[in-house]
Amino acid sequence: MYKYFYKYIFFFLILFIFQSCSDSPTDTGLDLLDNQKVTVVLFDSSIDSINQNSQSFLKRINTGLADRLLLGQVSETKSSILIEFNIAFDESTRNLIKSNDVQVVSNRIMFKKNYSFGDTSVVFQSSNINGYRINSEWAPDKVRLDSMPSIDKSQDILTSKPSPDSLYYFGISNAVVLDWVKNAADTSLAKNYGIFLEPQANTSYIIGFQGYSNTLQTAPQIEITLRFLTTGRDSTLIFNSISDAHVIEGYYDKQPDLLAVRSGIAINTKLYFDLSKIPADALINYAELTLVNDSTKTVIGSSGFNSIITSVISTAVSDTVLTDYVSPTGSLIFSNGRYNGNVTSVITRIIREKNTLGILLKPGLEIEGLETIYFKSSNAIISERPQLKITYSRLK
Repeated sequence: MYKYFYKYIFFFLILFIFQSCSDSPTDTGLDLLDNQKVTVVLFDSSIDSINQNSQSFLKRINTGLADRLLLGQVSETKSSILIEFNIAFDESTRNLIKSNDVQVVSNRIMFKKNYSFGDTSVVFQSSNINGYRINSEWAPDKVRLDSMPSIDKSQDILTSKPSPDSLYYFGISNAVVLDWVKNAADTSLAKNYGIFLEPQANTSYIIGFQGYSNTLQTAPQIEITLRFLTTGRDSTLIFNSISDAHVIEGYYDKQPDLLAVRSGIAINTKLYFDLSKIPADALINYAELTLVNDSTKTVIGSSGFNSIITSVISTAVSDTVLTDYVSPTGSLIFSNGRYNGNVTSVITRIIREKNTLGILLKPGLEIEGLETIYFKSSNAIISERPQLKITYSRLK
């Protein structure tokens, strides 16, 4: 009895040292392991005869908590912005507003660009952007295409639209801004729910602005010049945004033998490998997933962020309605035409729980841009389809 006890202790001690010394398996120590009747096996989906299948699908997500605001329309993709400003005054100014002693002389919304998606060698068609008054309350974490506030689209309230050399400024109807000013003095006088900026046609590319921020230099702002009628004095004031969100419209253009992950819209992929050949008592030493990229379809925005996150699917109501565990996760990094990464913790959980729902693939930053990555599917030729390599150990 003690002989077997020490044998198992020795086995797990060796495996612990084996895994701690290297992220990927080597032949070091295999002779010692063999002496203790331990088998180290390499499982390779491209060699072993196993079933695999994959499917990409459109996933509805909320982008209201993104740090970036996207605006523009390219092909089938369209992004619009909702924004509200925190307009506030001291007591004496509020009293002047209530007595109608204030006039809005001019105004402009100011955005700071920090992202672009598409062909920036052409001119951004800002004339194709309209602004509409929002007429009901909304919250950034609740805004989606199927859950929008009331918007009055009967009139474009933009009075100026940025030219290419002043891309970040939009002027609004002074009458609308005056209502916002009145609301800051007395909410019974007028309402302020903000403005909805929406592309009406192709804008050549999609631009990204810094969203809500505590940093004055980067947050969206509105600059308002007020004239106090009694004194004739003008005062220019700047107010930060208090709430903002962007909503993206688009669809998934399925490609033969291709899978995709995409930020913003978003597109996820589920990937299933039949791992029934791996014994339930196997100890996973290392697992690696490789995807062959299709560079002719992949489009990365100016952020350059192009990693893929892997996780374990936890529940699946249907082929396109599913959830995944928060952890563990793995990350696939692009190199030499492939996305490759360590998925040991993901595969360990799948084996341990006998989970047959598969692996979920999604963009590294799912709500911050429009990065679109295409790669070969399970229907491609063997050398190009997703490849899973697993090195595991078990007692003979």
